[in-house]
Amino acid sequence: MGKLKIFIAGLCAASAISGCGGGGNSGGFVAGQTGTSNVQSIVISSPQSNAITDNKNGTYKRKFSLLARDSNGTPVADGTRINLKVVDSIIAQGTFNATNTASGTTLTLPGATKADGTAIADLTTTTITRDGVSGGNLRGIQANDVVLLYSNGDSADVLRNVSAAPTAANTLTVSSAYTKSYPTYAAASYRVMASMLGAGIAGVDKNSKATPGYVETLNGEGVGTFYVTYPSNPKYAQSGSYPSVDTRWTPTGSGVPYIIASSGNVAASTTFTFANIAGYTITATPTSWTTSTGTAQRVDICVVDGGDKSRVPFTAVSIVKKSGTATLALAYVAGTPQSGSTYLTNTSGCASVDITLTGAAGTNVLTVGIGDGTLDLTGII
Repeated sequence: MGKLKIFIAGLCAASAISGCGGGGNSGGFVAGQTGTSNVQSIVISSPQSNAITDNKNGTYKRKFSLLARDSNGTPVADGTRINLKVVDSIIAQGTFNATNTASGTTLTLPGATKADGTAIADLTTTTITRDGVSGGNLRGIQANDVVLLYSNGDSADVLRNVSAAPTAANTLTVSSAYTKSYPTYAAASYRVMASMLGAGIAGVDKNSKATPGYVETLNGEGVGTFYVTYPSNPKYAQSGSYPSVDTRWTPTGSGVPYIIASSGNVAASTTFTFANIAGYTITATPTSWTTSTGTAQRVDICVVDGGDKSRVPFTAVSIVKKSGTATLALAYVAGTPQSGSTYLTNTSGCASVDITLTGAAGTNVLTVGIGDGTLDLTGII
């Protein structure tokens, strides 16, 4: 009967883009319609590396910028104020169609759903589950929540606030009228959202002081720099990375952070992730073992980041046979989070794999990968 012995060492992957945090650009939405100010377009962007700072208090701060332009592409005047919002929790969503409409200040939404696709029968009673919210852990639609047209909406209609908690099963009112009627103008998609995962947003002024909720353009470039601060612990980290399988938030899929920047009638939005800091380290337990043919050895792979060494949940990992003569079967443990063919760490920042010697013994090099980094596991008989 063959024996397989495995020795495992750690790895620090330096990439800030492919799975190692550090701030990839999440893709700004460009809003370019005429507004009431000289701002005609807003683009939101983020550095590709060195974008995240460890505040040394259980929070991270991620850097973003926006570019504000007039209709000729000229930077707007210094001191132009751009309002900022951060929301992260989807209470209701849908797409405007023949029966789901928006006109004036009224949205008629008999086809609204929760983030997981569950139909909403009554907007007055629909809730999501969050810790630490006013009145307990069930949160419904309230006044001042955001109605975001995140796809196909006119830029003047991207952002509205709920005027009051709904009093009718299928009707929602907003504080100012839409400039277009939907779906007549477009089959826009909407989300009713609030900020409930602890994120905060603030600009930076010419004296390097924080300006919560807004930023003013500087240096003759029409550029404003701002930061989003969010929790770094595994309960919140990586929110927005794989929302459709992120079971930390109920319903699944409801944790999707957005930044919204607006000036006059022009608004832009972009999704982003509560990203960890680059320099991920992979560890595996056990570090060595001997197994018999047909017997599975479970290996627990865990990932920590390069900031406060927090575990990294919902990040892609892989383990494959790289070389060698032994015949092995590799299987992720049932329940491992998965997005398509990609396996992810769980809510604790770990993933478990069963490695079984199924045939002749030999020498192997297995590869654990995260982003563009690898961890070689050398098996010697």
